[in-house]
Amino acid sequence: RRQFRPIGRRTVWLHPIYIDDMVEALMRCGARAEAVGECFHLAGREPVPLAGLADAIARAGGTRTARGYIPLPAARAAAAVGERLPPNLRQSAPLTRGRVDFLTHSRIYDVTKAEQRLDFAAATDLRSGAAHSVDWYRGEGYL
Repeated sequence: RRQFRPIGRRTVWLHPIYIDDMVEALMRCGARAEAVGECFHLAGREPVPLAGLADAIARAGGTRTARGYIPLPAARAAAAVGERLPPNLRQSAPLTRGRVDFLTHSRIYDVTKAEQRLDFAAATDLRSGAAHSVDWYRGEGYL
């Protein structure tokens, strides 16, 4: 809906991975004996600020992100209201406590183990992954 805005002023970092890269990494896990019983962090080329991810998705869709941010106290208040909705309406609430938590906490992963043991590094950069994803959503009629 072109309404996304980060919550709060603090930069939140994410480490997205394009689905084809994830599948490649999982295939390597299944094909390599040294992967049995191991745990790997699988992530894209580099962490990106949440606002940068939103911008890449917006650009891929031919639009821009909305300006500004949502103050954290306002987001928490909206989430509290969302939590009080009946279960059948809660799903469509723009913010819940879980969504606020998700959108305000960084997630950066050390992918060294996957690089060393699986010889895996994500091939798809953020811009290309966002473009491919938007194309898929359009092709499926979701956009």
